[in-house]
Amino acid sequence: MRRREYIAGVGAAGIGGLAAGAGASRRPDAIERRAPDDEVSVAPGTTVLFEAAVPEDVEPTAVEWEVPEELGGGPLMGDLQYATGDATFSATFEELGAYEIAADHDGETVGWTVTVDEGGAPAPSVDSLSTDPGPDATVGVNDGIVVSADVADAEERLDRVIWVEGRNYTVVEIADVEGERDASTLELDETPHWIDFGYPTVAHAVTADGRLSEAASADGPTVRQPFDVTIVDTNAPVEAGDRLEVEVHLENVGDMMMVGPNEQDISLVVGDEVVDAESVALDWADETTITLGYETYPVEQDVEFAVRAEGADDADETTVAVHAADGTGDVGVSITGTNDPVSAGNRLEVTAAVANDSGRDVEEDLELVVGDEVVDTATVSVAAGGTATTTLGYRTYEVERDVEFVVTVSGSADEDSVGVAVHADDGDPGDGEGALNVSIAGTNAPVDGGEYLEVRTSVGNNGPGSASGQIRLLVGGDEVDSQHLELPAEATETIALGYETYPVATDVTVDLVVASPDDSASTTARVHGTD
Repeated sequence: MRRREYIAGVGAAGIGGLAAGAGASRRPDAIERRAPDDEVSVAPGTTVLFEAAVPEDVEPTAVEWEVPEELGGGPLMGDLQYATGDATFSATFEELGAYEIAADHDGETVGWTVTVDEGGAPAPSVDSLSTDPGPDATVGVNDGIVVSADVADAEERLDRVIWVEGRNYTVVEIADVEGERDASTLELDETPHWIDFGYPTVAHAVTADGRLSEAASADGPTVRQPFDVTIVDTNAPVEAGDRLEVEVHLENVGDMMMVGPNEQDISLVVGDEVVDAESVALDWADETTITLGYETYPVEQDVEFAVRAEGADDADETTVAVHAADGTGDVGVSITGTNDPVSAGNRLEVTAAVANDSGRDVEEDLELVVGDEVVDTATVSVAAGGTATTTLGYRTYEVERDVEFVVTVSGSADEDSVGVAVHADDGDPGDGEGALNVSIAGTNAPVDGGEYLEVRTSVGNNGPGSASGQIRLLVGGDEVDSQHLELPAEATETIALGYETYPVATDVTVDLVVASPDDSASTTARVHGTD
């Protein structure tokens, strides 16, 4: 919506239909009587409207009127002649008697004789005048208004209804009527300037012999001042469940003379639901920006939808995106291995896998928690539909006896826990030999069927003495690769084991186990089908 253009003298209806009024269709060569007839008989107190046609190149105001001194000018003397092109004069005849009225231009004169007696014709009347919507209603500048008039004449000579706007008293429209009783309507496609500014609509009834009714007026509805509504920004895309915010620019684009309310409720609408609203008051030409928003729904997949900012007279719409929440079933966390048992004071490592089924790439923040303490953190980037692994850890405390406790890897909406053991400083009780502990540090999964699947394995010797043995990779219980490893006390080494996957037709998940003589760890990997 843009600032409205107001026509000072005409209003929304215009005067395009006035050519149908009396005198507008033909221009004479010299001044000529248009209405009424040359002799008129009226009752006391009656107003008579006199109209004289003039040549095309003559202004109606160039006509000189010769009127008895006791008669003053009546209504519709000014603007009606611009609407019709005819020179006009009106007078109210109060006293009995005969009166001579003349109109002169360039030496040519036309005249009327008005006889006033008790048996003369009375003035016609506007019996009712009303607007729809009425004065108790509030409407917008784009709303239509209908003004209705019921008119009557005891002499059965109704001819016209002259519609006038009540601000500058300019003629808006002239409508034909006839007979003893008739009705006329003024239909306005949008609110006209005079109603915007708080002025009434006026109507006069006119008979074929020039008798003119008193003015009837009717107030229209209150017209609220219009606001332009424009969405200028949003914070989309947002995560499901987070607050979506929409910045809305508002401007009062009404006219400075409007007297209607300058306050509107501005709503944020999603579908058919109002999710937020704010009441805003703006004076003429003022503007402001507000922020509307709401907590989005916990959708299970990414969605796009329209949001709409609405005022009473204008609205704007834009499309926003909400990403699926990182909840359970979307991004899952699982512990795939540890290097426990470890000797007190040595580093305990926990390998975690993050599986992303959300349909979009994510970055997942992980925490390693022991008791109520966060001892390590990591951020893992995981492609849509993929799995990624990472290792978290910390240096254990100097305990004086063997202990077992639970460690937890926690993500944004999922977590996994496992029990671990830490041996006292004097090592494993018993033979004093070392032990090979294994944990899976990561894989290159997913791979296509027939490609090489690699498993990276961390092997640590947490015992007081050296340790050696075969480190084996098992798939479905079958050994597919192995490597002999010998480690001194408190040493750690990472090795790679793997095998050529089978050319499967459809996607499969394989179970992987890495085993030493003293320990084992497991995980799963995705192999894509070749079809």
